[in-house]
Amino acid sequence: MFPRCSLVLNRIGGLSAAWDPSIGLSVVSLQCVRWRKRRTDPKAKSKLDYRRIPTPVDPWEHKFLTTKIAHYRTILRAMRKMFKEEQKQKRTETAEGGSAEERAQMEREEHLRLLEWNEQENARTGTIREERIRLRLLDQEERKLKKMLRMEEERQQALEELASRVRLEKEASKSYITMDNVEQAIENALADTKEYNFSIDQQGKILLPENSAWEEIKSRQVVKNAYEEMAKEQQQ
Repeated sequence: MFPRCSLVLNRIGGLSAAWDPSIGLSVVSLQCVRWRKRRTDPKAKSKLDYRRIPTPVDPWEHKFLTTKIAHYRTILRAMRKMFKEEQKQKRTETAEGGSAEERAQMEREEHLRLLEWNEQENARTGTIREERIRLRLLDQEERKLKKMLRMEEERQQALEELASRVRLEKEASKSYITMDNVEQAIENALADTKEYNFSIDQQGKILLPENSAWEEIKSRQVVKNAYEEMAKEQQQ
């Protein structure tokens, strides 16, 4: 696609009289501009039927290059790492003023010293750990013993409560109506009848029959009558 040409006005000092023609440039010049295609523009007619043919690739060559390039990059990475380590070692030796052998010997001695210190710390912490485990086991045994004693006390207390209940039930069972004394209980009930009805007069006084079963009301009525009699005597 050939570039399009457009007239562009080059203003060099404007069109005023200050423009110097000796610079060899024209006020108005032709400038070639290659315009970009807009998104909405249609496809060029020369490319309507264009179909790109894929570049042929040799399978053996592709496999060979893939393997060798990976090998090549691995070797270069290893070489870069080796060179960096050498440069770092040289800078360290220059800064510390010692050789690599001396530094290696110092590192080995430091490593042995740290191993010895580690063994000492392991022994010390092991003793502390054993003492802690022993105290924890003693505490667990003591708590288990206390729990067993508490459970035994609770069991004894429960047995005592059951025994007291049994005694109370035995005492109460003497008044129970059974098949042996049911006839006698019926005769006693018929001989000693109880009346649960009562009446109230207009003054609010409770009137109880002679054989009333309301003993509490009867006692309150007796006390009330006694207070009324005492009040009458005081008034007289």
